[in-house]
This record gives sequence, C-alpha cells and structure tokens, in this order.
Amino acid sequence: EDDDTAAPAETTTITPDSAMEEEEDDSQQTNNDETATTPPPATSSLAILGTMSDVGKSTLTAGLCRVLRNAQIRVAPFKAQTMSNNAVPALLPGTTSSRRVDPEKKKKNPTSHPESTQQQQQQQQQHYGEIGVAQAVQAQACQLLPRVEMNPILLKSGGKSGTGAHLCTTVILGRQHWPKTTGHGNESSVALTPNDKMELVLSAHQQLAQITQAQVILVEGSGSCTELNLQDRDVSNLPLVRRLDCPWLLVADIQRGGVFAQVVGTQACVSPHDWDRCAGIVINQLRGEARYFDPQIIRDKVQGGQPVPVFVVPYLDHLGLPEEDDMGVERRLQKEQQQQQQYSNKGGGGDPDERRRRPITVIVVAYPHVAITNDIAPVEADPAFD
Repeated sequence: EDDDTAAPAETTTITPDSAMEEEEDDSQQTNNDETATTPPPATSSLAILGTMSDVGKSTLTAGLCRVLRNAQIRVAPFKAQTMSNNAVPALLPGTTSSRRVDPEKKKKNPTSHPESTQQQQQQQQQHYGEIGVAQAVQAQACQLLPRVEMNPILLKSGGKSGTGAHLCTTVILGRQHWPKTTGHGNESSVALTPNDKMELVLSAHQQLAQITQAQVILVEGSGSCTELNLQDRDVSNLPLVRRLDCPWLLVADIQRGGVFAQVVGTQACVSPHDWDRCAGIVINQLRGEARYFDPQIIRDKVQGGQPVPVFVVPYLDHLGLPEEDDMGVERRLQKEQQQQQQYSNKGGGGDPDERRRRPITVIVVAYPHVAITNDIAPVEADPAFD
C-alpha cells in the first residue's frame, strides 16, 4: 500500500470516458435492474485516511460499513486506487447478476454439450472484472455484490523480470489495460495524467452512488494521507476529499508506537483548510485497558481549528478477514517462527495434545511474488489442520 498513490508509468493513452465507453455494448445488451431510473437520493461521503500504511483502514472501513448497514442505512465502499495482488471478481458496469447456472436446469439436462458449457463460462467471465479484496470484503459488509466502481484503479505487482525490470499490471474499472515494465531505462510516458485519473475516480464514485442508491459512501484512503512528494498525483486521499467536499477520519495505529507523533506530525503536514474537515481521530489497536489511555493528551497536542473528537478501538485478533496484500502472510510466518522459537527455548515442541487434535499438516510454499494468498485462510481457520 506504500506506493498506492504513485502514478504508474505506462505507454498506452486512455481517457476517463474511454474506460467507461468500452462497456457500452455490454451495457445495452444487459437488463440493468440496479441502474437508477429516478434521480438518486443525496449521497454523503466519509473518508477514512491513515497516518501510514497498514494502520487498519480497511478493517475499520469494513466495520463501519456493517454498523451503518445494521442501522438500515444504504452504504457502499470505495477506494480510488490500490496496489494489491489479492484481487477478486467484481461486476462490470452494466451488469447486475452473476449469471450462475441454475442447478434445477442442470439436473434436467445433465448431459449438456461440453461446448455449450464452455460458452456459458466464457459469457459469464465477460461480465466480471476484478477489484482489490478489501473492497470486496467491505461490499459484503454492506450486503452488496462487489462492483468494479468500488475500486476503479488497481495496480498488480508482478515482481521483476530477468533483466531486473519491475513488472506491473494496471487494471482500470476491472479490466486489465496494459502490463508495464519500469527500471533499467524502461520508464515511459505516463498514460493517465493526474487530472485524467481524478476524473475517472470521480466518475466511478458518482456511478457507484447511482447504481447502489447509497446514502453514504465510505471512501478508504491509500497509505499515508500526507505523502508530500506525491500530492500532485494523489487521487485517493486529501485531494479526493477536497473534490468530494466531505469530512474525513484520521486513523493511527498505537501498536506501531509513536502514536502521538503520528497524529501531531500528520496535522502539521495538513493545511488548516483540510484539517477543518477532519471529523475525528481514531486510535486503533489499543491493547489493555482503554481507561489508561487519555484521549485528552492528543486533543491538547492538536493545534488550531475546532476540537477534534478522539475514538479508541481495541486490539482485535483472529478476525479471519482476508488480507489486502502479502504482508499478512509474512506476519503469520513470523508469528509461527516466534512461537516455534518459544517452544524450543522451553525445551519442548508445543502441546502434544494439541498436535494430536490436528492430524493433518499443511505446508505452504511462500513464493516472493505469490498472489491471492487468501485461498489458504479457510485451512488456517480450521482446527483440523496444523
């Protein structure tokens, strides 16, 4: 997520409108029941921005999605640009259903021709794009099907080529538009200017509001909201907040340490006008008793403007939510290694009874550029596996 706001170097030129126009033919052939036939209700947006990467923005956004949905508020998630190899299928513009095969029809015609089945699969695939897994989880919290408008720009890293060039694929509104290589003199002109990207993002945001009839759209930011060297190319954080003219929350992770410096440093890098839009500060992943953390300390350090409320979220473990990137696998591996080291230091190999209750051992090879690591999550959560 660190480089989510960085503009990719591409060779193909694409305009914001052309990305939408590519789907027009499919849209005309599809009965779009979700498209609003009447003017949509007024949609409010709330941005969830962070002091840095991996502070819990995605999980907090998913939680807020479910809280609002449980309150009978129509809500939808949105993230302008993300970098993640953990992508999931999402409906393309103009598509309203997954077009699953009817099991009853399959029973009546069990000997369907293989070519017919293949055609059905190809037709089904034509109506799916891909988005980052975090927005798919948030859509589930909103009780919505994932849509490509929820994550209009997705960057998928492919590691390095044999010559040392960095490989990356850019996905616009669910469709892969170009692979690219950078490094070793392979950089080329940028296909999407920052203005083009912003207009594409705003168009996707507007269409999402119309399709879902959302009363609230929760806008997740990327990385740190104050990457000063990327402000002219940032389409996910404060520049987007300005265009949407919406309030925002600042999320800081106390588990990382230096949470007071995170908040005060971020406020020092934000213009007074942007800070006036800040609706609250969220201190995430607090271990221990919340009564020992006095939010007034942060309130006293934040200078100028209206008083900003401070919210404290406790540390929550074993949520079982899919990871947005491969950092989760690395953390889990490190945790396993630490536990094994602790067992070794104690002169044992863990609880033998626990080992017997897990008779099946699964070995996962963690390649450096592995994608879609969430496939192993069900096995990790099942106590039958070690």
